[in-house]
Amino acid sequence: MPVLIALPLGLCLGVAFAWLARRELRRVTSGDHAGVGLAIATLFGLFVLSPVSAYFLAFEPDWCLAYLVDTARASPALTPALLLLELASVPGGFLLGRLLLERSGDETSLLRLLLAGVVLTLGALMLGLRRFAVQGSYAQFHGDFGTTCACTDRPLSTVLYCITTKSHTNLR
Repeated sequence: MPVLIALPLGLCLGVAFAWLARRELRRVTSGDHAGVGLAIATLFGLFVLSPVSAYFLAFEPDWCLAYLVDTARASPALTPALLLLELASVPGGFLLGRLLLERSGDETSLLRLLLAGVVLTLGALMLGLRRFAVQGSYAQFHGDFGTTCACTDRPLSTVLYCITTKSHTNLR
């Protein structure tokens, strides 16, 4: 999963976990750190979001970073640091939602934060859509290798080609 999408998605999922645990969060004391809800959010980040992100960071690092950083020249610590950020995003979103619920006591503010997270995630997806439609290395992407698609003989690839290039004249 691309980092531009995984980070806001993780925060959004954490806030969603906080919204689902809102009754429990009202019962616990501030020193308890929300017990079971935080544990579930952390385990979700550890066993679901992080492995998906780790796969793409390991095998398609340039694509995962939307060709913004040349991973061949980047520090070797970049990938583990990004993976740790993605791992912390779900419990971080949960704690953010817990803090908001604690301060305002209103569920609608939590839902507004969740909506803002969904909008941010979809915005990141839309901004990176053209970059995510291409598979290659940083050098290939910036050298225009593989950016044209000659595989428009199948219906799905034709639709994806039209969406990502906004060109309907190149088709048969």
